[in-house]
Amino acid sequence: MAAAFDEVDLIICATNPGPAFAAEASVSSSEPSFIDWAKDSAAGRYGTRAALFGLRAASTVAPRLPSKLLGQMAERFPDLVTMGGLTMISNMYGNPAVSIPAGTVDGLPVGMQVLAPHHRDALLFDVALAFEREHPWPMVAPSVA
Repeated sequence: MAAAFDEVDLIICATNPGPAFAAEASVSSSEPSFIDWAKDSAAGRYGTRAALFGLRAASTVAPRLPSKLLGQMAERFPDLVTMGGLTMISNMYGNPAVSIPAGTVDGLPVGMQVLAPHHRDALLFDVALAFEREHPWPMVAPSVA
């Protein structure tokens, strides 16, 4: 992962590749219609592409990344990939990351994740503050269709 920051200062990607779960749900399990959602909706297509790009980028900058192990984890724990696939990278490598509310798609929240090199936590706070100043989080919940 460190090699990725030889070329860039920050990595920006989606927070979750999967759809938001219902507010009243007790767990964040994916719905059976996830595949249809990923194929048929713009949010699903972009989220799926972001997830695949994140995994490809990780394997490019870290060729020894045990992709077979990640594949097995995805098979055994599909919700791990659906609800946390893009946050696993920073967790595995210990890079600081921040999730910033970035608006809504079809009434569902979308998060933007920003990753930084090791020991650059302050940079993330500056980025989050600058983004929040330009795009204030609404004080009223968006309507849900």
